[in-house]
Amino acid sequence: MRRYPIILVAFGFVFVQAIRKKLPWMAAVPFAINLAANLIFTPIQFGLRNLPLAAIDIVIVWGTIIWMMVAFWKHHRWVAVAQVSYFVWLYTSIRESLRRRSCQVPCEEHSRCIHCFVEPHLSFKERMRCFGDDSDLCRDG
Repeated sequence: MRRYPIILVAFGFVFVQAIRKKLPWMAAVPFAINLAANLIFTPIQFGLRNLPLAAIDIVIVWGTIIWMMVAFWKHHRWVAVAQVSYFVWLYTSIRESLRRRSCQVPCEEHSRCIHCFVEPHLSFKERMRCFGDDSDLCRDG
């Protein structure tokens, strides 16, 4: 929750500067895309319950954060640096959320354990097996 004021100030600053024509509009584009991707995440994840589409949305959010940092480094470095905390906060929030769910909450569509996506020792192939025929990969014991 402490990151929201930083995000609000940075985004607000960028949009106000773009409106006042003190920054090129192209510099505000990654902020606009990031805002749109953030707004559609909740309907995708909790309305449609579409995990692959939500994952794509998260990648778009992360990609736009990196784009924002690169785009603003030459204009206002404090805006670029503020995005580092946003990026780290987003990563840790998602990781912690998935870790807490672990095997205690199986994925409704696949009846497999969600922790397969957050276990660092599993290969990509092993993670994908969680949603295939090898359902015992995620079971304890």
